[in-house]
Amino acid sequence: MLRPIASLAAVGIIGVFAGRFLLALLLPLFGVAIGFFVFLLKVLVIAGIVGLGWWCFAKMTDKPSEA
Repeated sequence: MLRPIASLAAVGIIGVFAGRFLLALLLPLFGVAIGFFVFLLKVLVIAGIVGLGWWCFAKMTDKPSEA
């Protein structure tokens, strides 16, 4: 009677350990993906700041001189 329950419990325990082991192996890939996303975000922020500076400079220099 308890033999099927014991085998099911053993499979569950092995599955939990295997899942934790595979998660530990995949954790660096998650880190690389997050790092790549943050790098892209940083590049976009820098490009946005440069573009804003360019736009402000163009707005300031478009006005005719008052002399």
